[in-house]
Amino acid sequence: MPRFLSVLCLVIFSLSAKNILHITSTDATYSLEFQKIAKEFNYALTTWYVPDLPPQFLDGTSGGLALYCLSHERAERIWNLHQKTFETFDLICVSGHAPLARIFLQNNWQKPLLIWVAGPFDYEDLSGCDGNFPDLEYYELFALSRTMPNVQIVSASPFAISYAASKGIDLGDRVLPPIGIGTRPLFTKQSSSFYIPPRYNEVSCINVAKLLQDFKISTTCTHIAESMDLCSFRGIVHLPCGYTSAGLFQHLALGIIYCLPSKNFFEQLISTAPGYYHEHPSFLLKENRYDLSDWYHPEHADWFIYFDSWDDLAEKLKTTNFRAKKEKLLSSIISYQKEVRAGWAELFQDLFQE
Repeated sequence: MPRFLSVLCLVIFSLSAKNILHITSTDATYSLEFQKIAKEFNYALTTWYVPDLPPQFLDGTSGGLALYCLSHERAERIWNLHQKTFETFDLICVSGHAPLARIFLQNNWQKPLLIWVAGPFDYEDLSGCDGNFPDLEYYELFALSRTMPNVQIVSASPFAISYAASKGIDLGDRVLPPIGIGTRPLFTKQSSSFYIPPRYNEVSCINVAKLLQDFKISTTCTHIAESMDLCSFRGIVHLPCGYTSAGLFQHLALGIIYCLPSKNFFEQLISTAPGYYHEHPSFLLKENRYDLSDWYHPEHADWFIYFDSWDDLAEKLKTTNFRAKKEKLLSSIISYQKEVRAGWAELFQDLFQE
């Protein structure tokens, strides 16, 4: 390539490169997800993952769960501390914990603002709260944001949209789920065990490992930090407790198979197993809106193995061709990721009006 063309390409890239600040607190996976997206679009990215920030860094006084209470006062302290830093970026992205957007909504932020809503947009933890939250002003700000030309709201799952609608807030209809990070060879040396997440539903509410032990099925139920390490198991047996999970898409991109109770068996479990937990279950149980759940959305049905009883689970764990299932899953995920990438390209075009 002639030198002047090389220089021209460098200048064009420099002019088009955008500098983004990503503030997230709900799940570290969302941080990794957005890193992947920013890299693919050649954006310079700075990430503030709130749980990893130094104590008192964000608002000057607090840390931990208190930061989930985004009162007017706390948002104002954060703005006053970091306004000059914020203004050095071309775009602010708030993900996971939507109330973080209040920092910018109540201070007339003029540059592009992306709010990627993962769950209830008004989630709070009142530990250490120094004011009202959620309060009327917060709901009014979120409602007003839909009319702001510099603000784009996108939901990680349809549940976020329906939940907000139940509170009288319109988030629009734009949905961009996690793209799924990480790739590896399809087949690795696998154990004969299935993984049981060491969570409340699978351990304290229903002892899934003990149930499967009675069927002479080997399981492992211990904390595993790295998703790649889960690839050595034949699959995961999971009892859903929420509508979405960024970790789910990371696992699917690695070819990890999930075994889930069918809709009928899920309803049986939630009605008969004392203490079975699922966030805001009325959307599922009263409104039959299983399309709001990443675990039960009709378009995702081929990704999972559904079981109608514990006997049915044991039979499917013993007879399913998991190699063929992984091949089919990874083929489907490639198409899914192309669709999500196209959605992000369109979103960034709208944000930067390119």
